[in-house]
Amino acid sequence: MAQVKNYQNACKVLGKNPDVRPDHSMLSEKDRKYYDTKYEMDVIAAAIRGEWVADYSNEDEQKWRPWFIWDDSLSAFRFGDACFSYSAAYAGSGSRQVFETKKDAIYYGEKFIDQHNIILTQ
Repeated sequence: MAQVKNYQNACKVLGKNPDVRPDHSMLSEKDRKYYDTKYEMDVIAAAIRGEWVADYSNEDEQKWRPWFIWDDSLSAFRFGDACFSYSAAYAGSGSRQVFETKKDAIYYGEKFIDQHNIILTQ
């Protein structure tokens, strides 16, 4: 996890070419920014998770995700906490955004807050 500091690091961890991305050129600039950032965050999340895959049929397995709170003084979302569920996924934090440990969810939520704000506000 500590080695995942940005999208390029995440690609290196996963053996991906960081220059190969989905083509969003047909979208508006605002939508391109959202989808490009969402793709990068999915790659980052996968690199942080490593081999772990959420098992939604296992109600005993905790699935951790970051939680964000709107902060009027920042005019942006800030990281609030990490929470878990056993067998549920929530809009915006489906299986691509859950983690095996609270520590990983916190890291993902805090370290990449600027990217989360793009996704949450676009």
